[in-house]
Amino acid sequence: LVDEDLLDQCEQVLVEANSESLLDIPASELVQLAQALGRMRKPRGLAAVLRPLVGRAHRLEAGMLIRVLKAAVFVECEGAGDFADAVARAMVEQGHDHAPDLAQVAQSIG
Repeated sequence: LVDEDLLDQCEQVLVEANSESLLDIPASELVQLAQALGRMRKPRGLAAVLRPLVGRAHRLEAGMLIRVLKAAVFVECEGAGDFADAVARAMVEQGHDHAPDLAQVAQSIG
């Protein structure tokens, strides 16, 4: 069983955290955290985690980026649009052809 109060407190810590403190966390761990926050439907915490990922998108694997973007769209997370822009730029720079996946997610953003 999950303690909702504990989850809410953890989300609040992320929201109140200085963005610079999240920069010390490896990108792969931020991706895992973002996906977990999406599954738990914690949009405020997810928004806090997306901010440092926007700047790192160009260094991440395309599949990871799409999964995080889908999580952000799923919970209607503030910052999903900025992250979608970063993902699109990263995919173009990396030469990946994930256009169908990206188009599907972009369509969800509106």
